[in-house]
Amino acid sequence: MTIGEALSASLKAVQLRPEDGAARALAERYARDLDQAAVVSANLTKAMRSLLAVDPALHDRFLTLATRIEETAVLAAIGPKLLAALEQLGMTPAARAAVTGKTGGGGGKGDGAGRSKLDELRTRRERRGAGQHAPASVD
Repeated sequence: MTIGEALSASLKAVQLRPEDGAARALAERYARDLDQAAVVSANLTKAMRSLLAVDPALHDRFLTLATRIEETAVLAAIGPKLLAALEQLGMTPAARAAVTGKTGGGGGKGDGAGRSKLDELRTRRERRGAGQHAPASVD
């Protein structure tokens, strides 16, 4: 599965607001660019074939290194930007936890992740206010 395909599946699983459109488009662009790193690598391989005709020994030394450097450079440049866009869209576990106060479970719609300490305190306060756990009166 490509990064673009994984992003498309993830975007279908979340509910974004219309004002999230630009961040969504940016994330989709980053995913496409990451997927196209393989295409860039293929173009590099073609160039390296031309070098092979000129200097086979030099070609052999550079081919593996050049391919790895190109793919790594694209990932290093765009990967963090894609992650930041996903965080802004609330599509990472950390982003969901920050918004909902829930941890674990990977997030998502109605994932039933555990309640935060703040949620527990609010529930106890509400119960006290409703008299459910009112202290006994002292005479």
